[in-house]
Amino acid sequence: MHFAFLPVILLLGLLPPPQTESAIIALPSPAPLQSGTPRLYTGPDGTVHLIYAGPGRQEGERAIWLSKLAPESRTWSEPRLVVSTPLLLENWADFAALTMGDDGQLWVQWFQNREADQRGYSGWMARSRDGGETWSEPVPLGHEFVSLAPLSGGRVMAVWLQSARPPRRPGTARPSRDPNAPYAPSMKLDARLMAADGSTLQEWTVDPDVCTCCQTTLAVLPDDQLLVSYRAHTPKEVRDNYVARFNGEIWEHPVRLHPDNWVIPGCPVNGPAAHAQNNTLGIVWFTAAGGIARVSAKFSTDAGHTFSEALPLDLGSPIGRVDCLTLGNNLAVASWLESSASGNTAGIYVRSFGPDELISEPWLIAKTSQARASGFPRMALRPNGEIILAYTEDGESSRIHTVLLQGPPKPSQPAAILKNPLVLTALEFCEP
Repeated sequence: MHFAFLPVILLLGLLPPPQTESAIIALPSPAPLQSGTPRLYTGPDGTVHLIYAGPGRQEGERAIWLSKLAPESRTWSEPRLVVSTPLLLENWADFAALTMGDDGQLWVQWFQNREADQRGYSGWMARSRDGGETWSEPVPLGHEFVSLAPLSGGRVMAVWLQSARPPRRPGTARPSRDPNAPYAPSMKLDARLMAADGSTLQEWTVDPDVCTCCQTTLAVLPDDQLLVSYRAHTPKEVRDNYVARFNGEIWEHPVRLHPDNWVIPGCPVNGPAAHAQNNTLGIVWFTAAGGIARVSAKFSTDAGHTFSEALPLDLGSPIGRVDCLTLGNNLAVASWLESSASGNTAGIYVRSFGPDELISEPWLIAKTSQARASGFPRMALRPNGEIILAYTEDGESSRIHTVLLQGPPKPSQPAAILKNPLVLTALEFCEP
């Protein structure tokens, strides 16, 4: 994976003080020092599951660990080992994923470096039928930036970014690019439907041309439907966010979420985030189209068939790294990183929004760093409406922090609507 970062113009602002109307309660983290890349998932019974990378069982190994927060509890369970290996890949942007099937089975996906005589890395997956006490033998799953979502009958859908170019044999050099050669995509979006035993039921290429290293996100909708969002790519280097629907049987044609028209000749490593409850869905994304960085959101009340206008959420200097939760009652919450006007510091912010073009006051949750090692803060929703947020404190003694958020501020002020028209433009497929 190759990360390319280009400068953009940031409208600098100061971090406002934290709000006092709502409560931020620190939860003792189950993760030790030298831990990072948290991911959260709420199971059907309301238990919040946390996975993270941390010290392994043996010297020279790193591991994926699982801890749980029962409904109404404020104490994480003793972490359980998912996998421990000297080959574990830890990447600030591309990290482990988890979900739970409707049969109660846990699925965890992670990445491992290949053996010493092979280049690159690959995705792996294991399942647990006893709440994480024991795990199945790991099997390959995915290439980069995997998302998982449950469907009926214990089935699980996985989507990921997959190289669209022929694999190179070990030891061979990367071929030089011929400027006169026809355009060919470098990355595509693939999907796999799996049975409860992990076997493959069906596979698709959802989009044959996508941005090379931005996160994917899956929102679960009624009637075995799913909505995937991701950053797409065109031959002219436009890298806007798209959505595609799994209608219960097949993946439908992708459409553009919003015409940002961000032209950038390298991947910004800043994918969208979406979450749904029943037919209500919130989606948040980052763009720097025109050289202006922005975090925006849209809301849907019809399972993503149509969306509200784009609502800008940031304070003028966003880094992105977004997450999203839909709380019900036509309310969604976004989190993102916003840089400060001095130093390398940043703030983790939360803001709520809905379909009526209102947004809440920004809520500063914690101070953090702009560095890659601070990663992507993640959120999960509890049945009582509380939000659990996990983030990484970077540095030599890096570790995960977890906080409980009570009473996020409600939308109360008009948003500065982005007046670009909502045009659901069908993706132009490229010739192979």
